[in-house]
This record gives sequence, structure tokens and C-alpha cells, in this order.
Amino acid sequence: MTADPWVTSTSDAERPDWLASSGPGLGLLSGLAATVEESRGATLSARAATDREALEVRLRELLRLDGFAGALEVAESLLAAFPDHSEAASARLRCIAKLEAAYRSRLGNLQTAPSVRVPPDEVIWLDLDHRAGFVLAQVDGVASYDDIAELCGMGRLEALRILCELLRREIIR
Repeated sequence: MTADPWVTSTSDAERPDWLASSGPGLGLLSGLAATVEESRGATLSARAATDREALEVRLRELLRLDGFAGALEVAESLLAAFPDHSEAASARLRCIAKLEAAYRSRLGNLQTAPSVRVPPDEVIWLDLDHRAGFVLAQVDGVASYDDIAELCGMGRLEALRILCELLRREIIR
């Protein structure tokens, strides 16, 4: 039995009758608190199951539509909540492979060394986030796309995505 902060004695014999009874009073409140906790746990479990099912449906739909970037996000959300989710793990690997292949095809030969097309004093006006700015700083005309992807210290997929975006915006050639 948990200690009651309002009663100085823990002996049931020393407690007033109204406190020890299961009728109206603290007995009812403690029963209500237990019911609320059980209900909250059941609600959270039901919500988690519903969220999981919704994410699984969304993942399958995105994969069916070849929406690999979105499917990768959903798969990673599922894996964050359910690390042993085998469907999400295999979908994640499939998405990474497909996205890397798409980025490689846009960039061409990954042994090619890109160069910056924008004059250094205009780079500040390009509205790049810090990650894209860091990748751009690695572009020196000597390092290849492959070297830059390895050198920049972020995931290969993210580095290739940023390089494709820089190429699309004609910041590099």
C-alpha cells in the first residue's frame, strides 16, 4: 500500500474509518486514479497502433508511387518508433538505393570534378543553408563528386542530393 501524505501513521488500525473504507473518500479517488492510468495507457497503446498502421499504409502507398524521398522519411519515422520494423528497414534500404541511383544519373560520372560557376562575392546571395554552403565550399575543381560526398562528413545520400541541387541551380558545373 502506498503511503498517504495526509496520514502520519501507516497502520490500517490507526486510520480513520472513512479513510480505510472503499466507499466515498480516498478509496474512491485512488480507484479513480488507477482507472484513469489504465485508460491513459490503453489510449496511448491504441493511438500508437493506429499511428503505426497509418504510417505503414502511407509507406506502402509512397513505394507504389515511386515516391522514394517521402517513403524514406516515413520508413525512418517507423524505425525511430519501432526499431525492429522489418518492412520499414527494407523499405529504407530500397529508397536509399533508388535515390542514390537517381542522383548519380543527374550528376553523371562521379569521378568528375565540379567547379563553382558563381563568383565568390556573389555566393552570399544564393540563400544556401549551412549544409549546402559547406558542400559548396568543398567544390574546388579538383575534388570529384565522389570525393566531396566522402569528404563532407554527412550521409552520402544527403551530400549527393545537395550536389544535385547545386547543379540544378547552376551554382556548380
